[in-house]
Amino acid sequence: MPVGCFFGRTKTFEVEKVVNRLLKVCTVLSGDVGSVAAAGEIILTEGHRYMPILLARRGERAALGLLSAAARQGLVPLLVIPPPPMDGGRRPGSHLIDVAMELGHGWNGRMFVDLGYFQEGIPDYAVHPLASFTDDLAQFGIAAVPVTSPTRAVVYNAAVAALHRVRACGVCLRLGPFDWPMGHRSHRSAAVEELLRFLGVSPAETDLVLDLGVAIRDGPSEALQASGIALAHLSYAREWRSIAVAGTAVPRDMEGIYPGLSPIRRAEWTNFRALAESSSGRRPVFGDYAIVSPDTYDRRFDSRPSVSAALRYASANDWIMAKGGQYLRKNGLKSAAMNLVADLLCESEYFAGRQHCGADEWITDVASGASGGNPEMWLRYGTIHHLTVASEQLAGIFGP
Repeated sequence: MPVGCFFGRTKTFEVEKVVNRLLKVCTVLSGDVGSVAAAGEIILTEGHRYMPILLARRGERAALGLLSAAARQGLVPLLVIPPPPMDGGRRPGSHLIDVAMELGHGWNGRMFVDLGYFQEGIPDYAVHPLASFTDDLAQFGIAAVPVTSPTRAVVYNAAVAALHRVRACGVCLRLGPFDWPMGHRSHRSAAVEELLRFLGVSPAETDLVLDLGVAIRDGPSEALQASGIALAHLSYAREWRSIAVAGTAVPRDMEGIYPGLSPIRRAEWTNFRALAESSSGRRPVFGDYAIVSPDTYDRRFDSRPSVSAALRYASANDWIMAKGGQYLRKNGLKSAAMNLVADLLCESEYFAGRQHCGADEWITDVASGASGGNPEMWLRYGTIHHLTVASEQLAGIFGP
């Protein structure tokens, strides 16, 4: 069954075909896919260990602003900037200004920005939105690194190149499995080299993202084999400014999940831990999609709420899919639908405790009878908890 993945633009493909094709390439390079290949020595940007890929809606933007100082350590988000909600009546230019202002008030330091949804520009705008958006972020002290790939429009990559010439910010290449540069003579490597020449950057000025999308969810063991071998045979392995391995196993939605608490394996984390343990050099950056699957991006640009109260709660190795009653349908419970969900979490073995982070404090209050909020709040607090858990886990591997 085909699923959609986001690698800068939406593609639909069979996950099995993606994994099998990648493994065939890896077999030629390594001669053996029976075990996870040890990654070569990878030079990383100092302190960078976590790259959550976030669709930058209001819930995710608010989550970044509320994240604790401890959870921010080593975290450099990659933000996919969405178009305005379809039912909001906002112009694209005004929407981008609002997004930049909200990010500027809630974040500081470095971030990766992906304006793939605006890659053709905005009609009647004198400059590409990438330029104006990053200028707005710079006013708040945010160093934005543009995200691109070989499949982007020429006008978009020209804007990326111009931004690097002005700000010397470098670039971020976000590549799906078919584009991973392995072996200096491969057509994949040639395409990446051609793009780097066009952008006017070297690998040392480039953050590389090996993005498995949802392939981890649909083929976790194959994805682990493929990413391990790819790291071992990566072109310019010692030269990239950083290398991230990203993907997600988070379920697409709550369909088919019964009310209550349902644990589902966080295969993106268990896979990364296996890669880290097998690495013979410095470890790659961990990338995930927080609590939202990328194959739902295109359907979530409206602001209609979900029909059931739900939280996606990260534990050590699992997603706890917490589902409650109807939210807004006829006779729905509205915000009260979340009270039972919060109570179930608080009473479960999975709950991290009120003091863990701001999200867990909110969950505790809701379990005690406070308002259960709305879908945007559930997204905000689920994201805060997830980013905090992932940051703590990475501190256990990389050190504080």
